[in-house]
Amino acid sequence: MSARSRSIIIFLTLWCAVIIGRMAYLASGFAKKFRIESETVSGKTFKLPALRGAILDCNGKKLVWSEKFFRLTISGTLNEHENIELKKVLSSRNIPENIPLDYEIDDLNSQELIALEKSVRSTPALHISSVTRRCRIDLPRVAQLAGEISTETGCGVSGWEKEYDSILRGSDGTFRITRDRNGRMIKGSGEIKKMPVPGRDIKLGVSLEELQK
Repeated sequence: MSARSRSIIIFLTLWCAVIIGRMAYLASGFAKKFRIESETVSGKTFKLPALRGAILDCNGKKLVWSEKFFRLTISGTLNEHENIELKKVLSSRNIPENIPLDYEIDDLNSQELIALEKSVRSTPALHISSVTRRCRIDLPRVAQLAGEISTETGCGVSGWEKEYDSILRGSDGTFRITRDRNGRMIKGSGEIKKMPVPGRDIKLGVSLEELQK
């Protein structure tokens, strides 16, 4: 092999080594950047429960129904200033002097929600959530026949609730947020991925008057 041929082979070998090294460097840099971004941002999906349908008598009177309300949960210890401010905002509520952990205040009205907005934003221990309760008319016979729903799944487990569950249940939706690496929600990242579909009402073949007999 001539000296010129050997030189060409050596040059090509070195050139290939440089290219391969450059590709490995770029690949490692991309992997590192991807890993850092993965550690910095994470997503979480929440369930949006569907509103359960109502159970009506043959005349359309509600026997069992669902209603939404707002709940304030105090999940930590408040300092003196936070305690005073909360009791000032909710002055019409009978809040204990020493608030226990995970204390809940239900049925917040619109004025209370507006007044609480600043406190909730500045106090990590305060949380407002939308909650659904299942209600029924105050009649022993209805209570006996209506049955119960599971607190975990929201499905009917007895009585009318179980018998007509596939109609009453509806279809849950989903809501997704993005958090930074400290677990805080990134502002404006909330997105409804799937809208909940409310359950349908069911009309029974019996009247309220007959149930009262």
